[in-house]
Amino acid sequence: MHIHEYIFAALVIIAILLASNLMLTMTTEPLKVASEREGLKRIAQSIMTQILLNPGDPADWGSNTTIDENSLRSFGLAYQSRTVREAYVLDADKILRLLNDENPFYISPQKVSELLGLNTREYGFTIEILPQFNVDVEENSGGYKVSVRSIDGINPIQNANVTAKIYYLQDNQVSDSSLISSVTGPDGTCTINFDGASSASAVAIFVVDYRGMRVPKVFVPPESSIQRACLVGQKLSLSVSSEMIDEVIAPIKDGECEICNVSFEWRIGGDGFTDVDYVEPGTIVALAATADGKLLVARRFIDRVEYGTVSLSSSSLPLGFMLEKMVSVEGFSYIVRFYVWRLVW
Repeated sequence: MHIHEYIFAALVIIAILLASNLMLTMTTEPLKVASEREGLKRIAQSIMTQILLNPGDPADWGSNTTIDENSLRSFGLAYQSRTVREAYVLDADKILRLLNDENPFYISPQKVSELLGLNTREYGFTIEILPQFNVDVEENSGGYKVSVRSIDGINPIQNANVTAKIYYLQDNQVSDSSLISSVTGPDGTCTINFDGASSASAVAIFVVDYRGMRVPKVFVPPESSIQRACLVGQKLSLSVSSEMIDEVIAPIKDGECEICNVSFEWRIGGDGFTDVDYVEPGTIVALAATADGKLLVARRFIDRVEYGTVSLSSSSLPLGFMLEKMVSVEGFSYIVRFYVWRLVW
């Protein structure tokens, strides 16, 4: 054989080896990803069960604001009561303590990650909590245009019952309008008009009911002077001047949704926060007047909660797995999504 034939044979052998190595890599990489996903799935299922069915320890860590993150021994969002034993019923106060928006009762995701048994260098997590429906409200010529769509915001929901009422200050006391109801059309929208009631510097409360699934919506005008506060357990984060705190609830009476308010006394606690005598279950917002004559609004149900060590808005998300479950939060319908992320390979 000539020398060039040996060279050619050597090149062929090298090409075969390179091709074999490439094919092996192309085969093993998808298998590795699939194996990692299966591992993430098992982790997500275990943690999701703990979060949704376990109240945590201490069980009253949501409403008992003396319990800080250093006192938590386990993490869970389930509602704990002597009378409520249903599965997938979550505690609104525990959810509120996940909000890092000037919240003095915030629990850090790093602490929760530790309680969930996640190695923070290898794994991340995200909890997303959303209403069952996407409810959008726009001010429209003295009234409100309400749009009800599927959770992804794509499909309009027809024949959804919308009940609404507005609250405002009058002579430093909380006043309200009459109750208005409407039904969404084929495009998923309806219009709510409060005849004779001004919506300026007023908060509008909506409850959407579709086939027994109820979602609350609180609309606060973006340019208004309304003061926002935080209500966790019986602690209100700002001081008030009204004699009473008004709590807005949405009970069902004779098969119809009502929106009404109940009043409770308050006092300044030793920790400097306003202590409310009692918080009615299912309270959507708490209302009061501030010392400078503004309407104070403390929401207990938020349109969307995102909490965790990894942000869903990140431009480059790591390999992850997501589970989704429908839950009830004090009678309202929500979706919980739990994501677990593999940070390193």
